Amino acid sequence: MWSTQGGYDSYNPNQTQGGGGYMSPAGMDPANKDSKSREDKVEYIMPVTISEILNASQNLDEFFSGNIKISQVTFVGLVLSVKELPIRLDYEVGDCTGPSIEVKQYVDNRDDVPENEKIKSLAEKTYVRVSGHIRLVEGKRSIVAFKIIPLTDINELTVHILEVIHSHLMYNSNAHLQNGEKAALTNDYDTSSVGIPGLGHLHNQVHQIIKSCTTEEGCSIDEVIQKLRGVPEQSVKDVINFLSGEGHIYSTISENYFKITDG
Repeated sequence: MWSTQGGYDSYNPNQTQGGGGYMSPAGMDPANKDSKSREDKVEYIMPVTISEILNASQNLDEFFSGNIKISQVTFVGLVLSVKELPIRLDYEVGDCTGPSIEVKQYVDNRDDVPENEKIKSLAEKTYVRVSGHIRLVEGKRSIVAFKIIPLTDINELTVHILEVIHSHLMYNSNAHLQNGEKAALTNDYDTSSVGIPGLGHLHNQVHQIIKSCTTEEGCSIDEVIQKLRGVPEQSVKDVINFLSGEGHIYSTISENYFKITDG
C-alpha cells in the first residue's frame, strides 16, 4: 500500500479496509446536538481510510460508512502538496486507497506570535497522522484538522490499517449483540423474576422456556425458537448447546428435545 522508502506508490482503489473508534481527546468533541434516528452521537474518533471518507453516505451534516458515523476521523497518509496561507495550512494528503483529500489546518501565525509558538508546515513526502472533522464545502469533502502529526516509525502505517479493521469489526460485533439482546427483550417471554445466576438474559429465557414445558419428551428446539421470535435461530441453538454442555439441560427422545436437569 505505502512504500517503506517514503515514496508514494500508485493507489489501488480495489483495496478494502474496515473501521472502528478512539476516544476523543478532551475538549475536541463537537457541540452537543439531538441524536439523529440513524445513529447516536459518536463521542470517539474513527480510524478510517481516505476512500472511506470520500465514499461515505451523508445525512444532513453527518457522514456514515454503513451505519457507522465517521464525522470525526483519524487517518494516515502522505503529504502530496502544501500551501501556506496567513491563517491556514492546506495539505493534499493521499493514502493509496483512492483519490487524495484536502486537509485544512487553521493556525495563528501572525507576526506578533512568537516564532517558537507558530505551527510550521510539514514538508511534502512526509507521512502524517491526521485527526479532524469531515466538512463539505461547495460539494467537495475536506478535513478540518485539529491535529496533524508526522510519523516517526513506518510501522505506524501497518498499525493504522489494523486499527481500521479492528474498529469496524468491534462496532459490527457490538451492533449484532445489541440487536440480539433487543430482539430477545421484545418477545413475550419474561424471565425478570427467575434465572440462573451468572447466565445472560437470553440463556435464562431459553432455560425458562424449557423448564415450563410439561410434556414427557420435553421442549423442542423449534418450540424455543418460535417463542423467542426475533432472536436469530443460530443464536438459540448456540445457547441450547451451551446449556446442555454445562449440565443445565439434557436431551430426551432425540437431540432436538430437552428438559432441565433440576426439575
